[in-house]
Amino acid sequence: MKRLEEEVILFDDSCPMCRLYTHGFVRAGWLRPEHRLGFSQASEELRERLDLVRARREIPLFNPRTGEIHYGLGSLFFVLGRQSRALAWLGGRRWFRAAWTPLYYLISYNRRAMAGFPPPREGYDCAPDFHAGWWAAWLGVAAASAGLAFRAFTARAPLDPLAPGALLAAPVAWAIAVALAARTRAAARAAAAHAATMEVMAASVLAAGLPFARGTAGAAVAAGLAGLVTAVEAWRRRWVARRS
Repeated sequence: MKRLEEEVILFDDSCPMCRLYTHGFVRAGWLRPEHRLGFSQASEELRERLDLVRARREIPLFNPRTGEIHYGLGSLFFVLGRQSRALAWLGGRRWFRAAWTPLYYLISYNRRAMAGFPPPREGYDCAPDFHAGWWAAWLGVAAASAGLAFRAFTARAPLDPLAPGALLAAPVAWAIAVALAARTRAAARAAAAHAATMEVMAASVLAAGLPFARGTAGAAVAAGLAGLVTAVEAWRRRWVARRS
């Protein structure tokens, strides 16, 4: 194991996923604690040394002494490559990075909606620019997840298909209601992305309940849990969408 002594990693501190994995780097001893820095706390001098358009969508790893900067998958594989020769070799292969790039961009461009947290109250907001393609891709993932979950659940669960159908339609109704109340197009788009996340969460709970869905009680519990998750997230994300 080799700790990076000079490199500073900047992360979106409004994104729990970003906080979690960068904290993991510190806990594993791969990065100095003081070299893990949230964007909202980064100095203007440091931000000026970055390509901010790129840094908002691809997490930067910066060496203040040499000026060397890695972005996105380059940052991740630079850190991981110091811990494993195999990962260092894979990270240097274009085909390997190309295989992971779509997933990285799908998550990065939609991370605020996936995490369900609003932008920081003060300091620099590193939310990426809106990208119609990756936004639509996330909506497509949600639609596919809902369709597969509905088909699998209704095939195995002794429940009226209207129950899971209404459950999976709830985020769409929520998105329409929030979008109609939105004052800007950006807020309406954010509502759709939040609803897509709720759709994926509900579908995931239904899918996890499939092994227990052969009986009426097990199916009802799985559908009830999915409904509870959807209701809680709808209440919470309504507040988030207002602040976004």
